[in-house]
Amino acid sequence: MTEITYQTLIQRLTTIAGAHINVASSDAGVLETLNYGEIRYPLVFFVCDTTEIRPNEMYYNMIMLVCDIVDDRLLQQTTIQSKMLEVTKDIISYLINGDINSDWIIDETSMIITPFVDNLPDLTAGWQTNFTIRVPYNNTGCELPFNTI
Repeated sequence: MTEITYQTLIQRLTTIAGAHINVASSDAGVLETLNYGEIRYPLVFFVCDTTEIRPNEMYYNMIMLVCDIVDDRLLQQTTIQSKMLEVTKDIISYLINGDINSDWIIDETSMIITPFVDNLPDLTAGWQTNFTIRVPYNNTGCELPFNTI
């Protein structure tokens, strides 16, 4: 496995989610989209919660939200959450098993999936998945210039 940047990781995760047949929008820059752009549903997006640097590896503790719009009375909440759970499981399955040449390892023991209803600004229902993804880190410095003392 080769070292990859955070931006590359998010782009690859977004591409995987966006390739799912039932996903209308997959966006890593979701905050900008939610505040300023047109939102298409079902929506999948990724947020990095925390990052750990360990010997030869970076651990990204990620949050994946998979959601769809529901009506004001939440009449189809269970139906929407059932469909979004299937999308969530498909994406997770691909992250774990999909590409043997992936530049990451998914920590399967760390996955937590929680249902939610939220106002994103639209009323949505879906699933939040917390997982850890490990990528190689070669512990070398970058090419930034430093002043020497």
